[in-house]
Amino acid sequence: MNAAVTTSGSIPAASLEVFAAGGASGPVAVTGDRFEIGRGSPGADRLALDDVRISRQAALIVYENGEFRIRDLGQRKGLLLNDRQVRESALADGDVITFGNTDAVHVVFRTGPGRGSLTSLLSRLDESARTDAVDQNLQQLSLLLEAMALFQTGMPAGEILGAMVDQAIRITEAERGALFEADSGGNLRALVARRAGGIEVHPSSWVPSRTAIDRALADRRAFIELDLDLAGDTLKMAASIVSQQLRSVIAIPLYSRIPTTDPGTGALLGALYLDSRRPAAFRGLGRRVLDALAIEAASVIDNARMVERERERRQMELDLSIARDIQQRLLPKQFRSYASFEITGTNRSCYSVGGDYFDVVEPEPGRVAFVVADVTGKGLSAALLTAMLQGGFSGISLTPDLARLVGHLNRYVWGRSEPNRFATAFVGVLDEDGRLEYINAGHLPALLVRASGATIQLASDSLPIGVFPDTTFTSRQMTLAVGDTLVVFTDGVTEATNTADEEFGMARLTSLLAAHANGTVGESQDAVLAAVGRFSEGREQDDDMTLLVVRYIGVRSGTDPHRSPGAGGQRGGASASE
Repeated sequence: MNAAVTTSGSIPAASLEVFAAGGASGPVAVTGDRFEIGRGSPGADRLALDDVRISRQAALIVYENGEFRIRDLGQRKGLLLNDRQVRESALADGDVITFGNTDAVHVVFRTGPGRGSLTSLLSRLDESARTDAVDQNLQQLSLLLEAMALFQTGMPAGEILGAMVDQAIRITEAERGALFEADSGGNLRALVARRAGGIEVHPSSWVPSRTAIDRALADRRAFIELDLDLAGDTLKMAASIVSQQLRSVIAIPLYSRIPTTDPGTGALLGALYLDSRRPAAFRGLGRRVLDALAIEAASVIDNARMVERERERRQMELDLSIARDIQQRLLPKQFRSYASFEITGTNRSCYSVGGDYFDVVEPEPGRVAFVVADVTGKGLSAALLTAMLQGGFSGISLTPDLARLVGHLNRYVWGRSEPNRFATAFVGVLDEDGRLEYINAGHLPALLVRASGATIQLASDSLPIGVFPDTTFTSRQMTLAVGDTLVVFTDGVTEATNTADEEFGMARLTSLLAAHANGTVGESQDAVLAAVGRFSEGREQDDDMTLLVVRYIGVRSGTDPHRSPGAGGQRGGASASE
């Protein structure tokens, strides 16, 4: 990456600073009047970001009419500026650019000369050695933290936080110090506690002045009391003050430097707390020093949180990979040649695990059973529920009662899955005489396409599987004529979107299948996949896409209507998953 910030003609100097796991990059100069941001290879007028969830052409920064502006070039789930989605907006110094489907990367827009180059850092370190003692320590703290980010040292977060508290104790000449982190509800917990001299203290072994911390949080600024004997009774008589004989205390609220939708200060990160049993321990400190301490401490927590989010992201990706492997192993890889049916199906995976599942078995000669299901949620828990469905569905070979089977499966899933975890499903059994028995449990309507091109929707009249333990399922029956085709699918088909955020929809799918009523099942499947691909215009989709096509062809001449190759609950035939 470029470290120097340059100008192009009359364009003012500007740069982009990338914050990701491990810290921040050196600034990248915004060169020319058009500067692109996206995934892929870097270039003279391009910032490359290494995250698969960022589009190759995510954003464009332009300089026109005396100002820098940013435009969304088609980033998946949108481009955010200071946590607000924008199509185009003016840029100001300190604006934070994020990308709708990832919070692991932040890009900060800067105007004026850059601060983070190695030459600049070394120069400022040299200058800091020639200032007075307090300023020198403060500047060393600031530059130490900046160096950690610049070189992406990979130090454990605990070590960085401890080093920061140690330096704060040295600067203020306090006896003890602690760094607290705030959760989403504003509750504080100690991240690290130290004594002077770099001695680690377990946070439970001493109690800070909660009154001082609460005062700082209420006022949203540093609270300092040089001599507690002269303070008001509320603070002077607090149990923690009296029991520990404290004489001086500082509490500094820490706010994120990454802006939020709140036009005021950023989100509360926590608090830096320092105290001493010596009166007037902090008399030499000015407001500038305290404000600088707050800024640097907030930067450390911000960076630590970013590292933790990146760790969680990588763990999630590992979980998704395992879940995807589980799901793919459960899907049929081939379909057999049946005497009275033609069947094909496919599952196209998106980046994340959506929980789609389908299966086809032959419980006995002359009958074929099939299921298409969509599990709520993502990740390993969704994949494990998919495995439950697969195991339960295999029981179709043991009982001809479809309603009883689905009812048993519903109770099994309800009793063993997480709360609010359920699955929509279309389960059907087709006999060689054309009789179809089915249950639509909260799933999208299946489409029955007659040989004439007329279509019928087989809508849901039951709750999804796993919502309540005592749900009653009633099967429906109808008779298929030779040439009739049943198409079952998940919402990845109908809810596929184009660049204008329009959905493919049921009407397009119905029309398309009616037009291919006399083609093969493979041609119908291919036509749907191709049409969805054209409609999406290359846009990445958010859900898996599953499609199962079953055609009743009657009994072929010269075949035994009661026997098909590989009978007895076996799968088989053409490729089923991708």
